[in-house]
Amino acid sequence: MQPVIYVIEDDDLSREALTLLLGTVGLPCHAFADVEAFLAGYDSQSVGCLILDHRLPGEMGLSALPKLRDKGCDLPVILVTAYSSVELCRRAFLAGAADFLPKPLDDEALLASVQAAVGTHRQQRREQAEDKRAHLLLARLTPREEDALRDLLRGLSSRQSAEHLGVSPRTVENHRSSVLGKLEAASALELALRFGKYVNNL
Repeated sequence: MQPVIYVIEDDDLSREALTLLLGTVGLPCHAFADVEAFLAGYDSQSVGCLILDHRLPGEMGLSALPKLRDKGCDLPVILVTAYSSVELCRRAFLAGAADFLPKPLDDEALLASVQAAVGTHRQQRREQAEDKRAHLLLARLTPREEDALRDLLRGLSSRQSAEHLGVSPRTVENHRSSVLGKLEAASALELALRFGKYVNNL
């Protein structure tokens, strides 16, 4: 998916300059003058990042961060400001900003920050997709198959699992075979790598 860079900047010239800069490296840019306009035009399915000016009419960028999260915006935020200070930088990172850049912006620093933020967002979306897929597959298991999966990932042999579950070793083997099929895995190692972190939540 092609990344999209969003900009919230109330100064017309700065908005235009950022749009042109991002365009030079082939990054689509959607620019807005305020937070409300951004929220109206933001595509929650998009991958990218948000460049947010700290000084906006009637609102500070830091105070906008919780609002953006509450509205379901998970874009990494690069906070930019002409009023930089160590304290503001500290507060920006505590509030969840991905980066903090002083104005006037250094083009190379900004582009590097954007690329890093986009990479982070791509990884987050991949992990979210993997989590969703894993939960859909795990939902296929019966309660007994879930028990067999837990024992398998704990390293129990078929005989040990049979004693634990009060069934025959052949039944455990059947459950394990069914688990591999339903979870679309080729081996116990693949089960551990793909589903180990979810097992405690079964």
